[in-house]
Amino acid sequence: FEDQTGNFTNSPTVCKFSIRILLGFATNPSWKLKSVDVTSAFLQSATIDRDVYIQPPRGYCRPGFVWKLKKPLYGLGDASRAWYFTISGALKEVCSISRVDKTTFFVRENNQVIGIITIHVDDLLLTGTERFFERVTPAISMFKLGRVETSTFTYLGWEIEKERAEITLSQQKYAKLARDDVMSRLQMKPMPFAAEELSIEQEETMRSCIGKLSWLANQTMPYLSFGLLDLTTKSGWTGSDVRALTKVARSVQPTKIVYRNINWERATLQVYTDASLGNLEGSKSGAGHVVYLYDGAVRNLVTYSCGTVKRVVKSVFAAELYSMSEGVSDAINIRNFLGDILDRLLPITVWTDSNQVFHTVRKISSQPRDKGTILVLREIQDYLETEYSRN
Repeated sequence: FEDQTGNFTNSPTVCKFSIRILLGFATNPSWKLKSVDVTSAFLQSATIDRDVYIQPPRGYCRPGFVWKLKKPLYGLGDASRAWYFTISGALKEVCSISRVDKTTFFVRENNQVIGIITIHVDDLLLTGTERFFERVTPAISMFKLGRVETSTFTYLGWEIEKERAEITLSQQKYAKLARDDVMSRLQMKPMPFAAEELSIEQEETMRSCIGKLSWLANQTMPYLSFGLLDLTTKSGWTGSDVRALTKVARSVQPTKIVYRNINWERATLQVYTDASLGNLEGSKSGAGHVVYLYDGAVRNLVTYSCGTVKRVVKSVFAAELYSMSEGVSDAINIRNFLGDILDRLLPITVWTDSNQVFHTVRKISSQPRDKGTILVLREIQDYLETEYSRN
């Protein structure tokens, strides 16, 4: 079935940082972790609120007759959104909903969070106490459920395993398949010379291989990000790029991200930022940041980013400042997300390896003259002043 009406609407999709934060909560030894799949979810949506007619399938046609849909079929432009409103409506009867990520729901009792749910279309991820599951199970059981797994399962391509107060997150099975496939496809015959431009067919192969490795880099293997950055920003590839991508593929190794039980009373958000000037093709600059939850002993990964600087920068200082601004922006968004769940805002600590950025942000050294850099600097300084007044 394919919608030809043009009535396409989006529905919220879960943020990766929401899942990682949920896993951080799930490390509590007394909490359970479950994955739930809803069977034929779209057909369990509320009755469709517009008139849609379809031609009956072969064998059911009658001259002069068409079918009027009661439920949003898979393929209908607003089917996913209709299902989201149905499932979220049921969950909001027993949970609170995040103001930052509309796919995340949580329950608080006696000023304590007792459970969290994230939904991605028809896949649900739940963690919480016995009391939490007693409260939310009736709402979820309204729907016909398929797979229900506890502690060890695959969710959205992530291999998740909980053991007491520790959770591991990986993509080992997919990583091996992707590595072997990419390595095989990059053995081009004949192999292009270093400066030789690729054929259309070879470019398609490169595009597909970069896509596979980029998905790994964005999900569970951040160490691949920098090696892929220059390749993803190029407008045309040569034989040397094939060799560079082969090197990245060869570096793919079984990797596990570990989450441990964190003390939420002492938790802070730590942001590490870095950037380079003109290190990419066309003199573009690269920047990256990573955000952790840290309680003085345990450090859990929340989010990370590696990409190009989206504005013109003329100095390492400007690139580093841009990276810090992006990292702080992500951290504030995550802090607001956690603020809904914890009912308080966590402090944020920002780290940079640039003395000039540190002293300029703290107003110790002279201020920049470039208008774009000044605007970025003011954003960071406004955040710091807000934090000082809050504390």
